[in-house]
Amino acid sequence: MASKRGRKYGEQVGRTAHLQVRVRPGISVKANAVADAAGVSLAAYIDALLEREELDENGIPMWWPKQEVMDFPQAG
Repeated sequence: MASKRGRKYGEQVGRTAHLQVRVRPGISVKANAVADAAGVSLAAYIDALLEREELDENGIPMWWPKQEVMDFPQAG
């Protein structure tokens, strides 16, 4: 996708990794609207969003629904 005129890019442009995802159309519209409003690229917005993600002790986002952990007997 070509860059949008006037958008600023993050400082790490030369040191990035490719991240390809598929999201629902409404989420794509929302993400692009937020990036446009902030005056940054979609990549810079997603990078900043994930940089600020708060994780629990297991590395799971704090807002993620808690799941029951099932204990299975060990083989042996």
